[in-house]
Amino acid sequence: FGGGPPPPFLADTTYIRGVPPVYLRTGGAATKVCIDPSEWEPGVDQVSAGVGAPSTGGGASRPFSDGQNPSVLSLSRLDHGADGGPGRIDPGSLSVLWEIHGKALHGMFLATVTVGDSQCSWKDTAEQKRAQNASTLKDPPTKRTLVLLLDAAMHTVGQATLRIERDAKWGKLKPKEKETAPDHVSPTPDPDRWERTAMEMDDTRLFVHDGTLHVLYRNGPMFGYETQIVQRVYVERGLQSQGAEWAGGFQAYVKASEAVRLCCGRNMAMLEDATGDLHTVMWVDPVTVLPLAAASKYRAAHPESSDIHGTNGMMVRLPGRPDEFLGIAHFHRPRGRGTTDYARHGHHYTHAFYTLVGGGDDGGRTGYRLGRLSNEFLFASPSAAGEDADIIQFASGLDLVPSSSTPGGHTA
Repeated sequence: FGGGPPPPFLADTTYIRGVPPVYLRTGGAATKVCIDPSEWEPGVDQVSAGVGAPSTGGGASRPFSDGQNPSVLSLSRLDHGADGGPGRIDPGSLSVLWEIHGKALHGMFLATVTVGDSQCSWKDTAEQKRAQNASTLKDPPTKRTLVLLLDAAMHTVGQATLRIERDAKWGKLKPKEKETAPDHVSPTPDPDRWERTAMEMDDTRLFVHDGTLHVLYRNGPMFGYETQIVQRVYVERGLQSQGAEWAGGFQAYVKASEAVRLCCGRNMAMLEDATGDLHTVMWVDPVTVLPLAAASKYRAAHPESSDIHGTNGMMVRLPGRPDEFLGIAHFHRPRGRGTTDYARHGHHYTHAFYTLVGGGDDGGRTGYRLGRLSNEFLFASPSAAGEDADIIQFASGLDLVPSSSTPGGHTA
């Protein structure tokens, strides 16, 4: 705060157990996940975007948005589990990636990132934007979600837009007849396929259920801002990306006919119980867990007294504890998401780990309880010396990866 006192919304706030947040640092050097925006911003500097050869024009700007709210999923258990048993992901659902990369997929990751209304230049002057070579656009050139294939070092080796196959009504969007002209995904018209359209998907979070990829997201204009959608993700072969170093192309899409609406929680998470049935964590406080079918009809209001929000897409079953599930939640201060001098929406985020324990025969209303709750923490900024953190941070993914140094161990 420049040596001055903290703003009132931080000075007068209450933290878990009355303990101020600590800084959580990750091991090793920080890695920036890069995207190729040339499809919707052909004039950007590809070096700034992290792909391609250096620009020779000298005047190309950085992209309007380089992606936000990444959700990362490990492919380490693609065809077998850590104990040698069946893996959590059916390799057939990712056969195109398996054909391209083979066994190397075990060390890779899939991720989603949202590309849309960026705050990269929030409150910057025209002079500051020029100095930073920032985009001069005032409005986002696109709003879409990307599916990225990342290697073990988190370098992008494949990219596809997550599209909607419009075989049914999707929110306010009507079905669209089968395509009649080629597009950049398919080299020839396919009379047996509905049109696939790039649409806004906010806060996308990847997870695995029943051996296949799924995504949890929201689209306020189409479905309302208190509704989230869960759908299976399909991955098929596509054209090679424009990024020269990306060896194989793939496409990713969801089917409008398979959209399941969830309402009305906040940053809801999914939970797979011991029988393999999918449940939804509607609220962390009070703990409210419902079967997926019930969650699609849920309309209860959330108590105004609570300000903790779920974050990760799928609750992680703790190794050796089949009835305990790990999640990560967040707060932002002050309450609300109104525009301030700090940011366009919510800011000054903190996170906390929590677990849910149990599961019963009552549909989850009292079958699950809060097991553990950590104190609050911040992810330390990799670009700052000393103790500092970005005021906007959102941990949208949580996964267990088999440890390479501890047999039978895991790394979160």
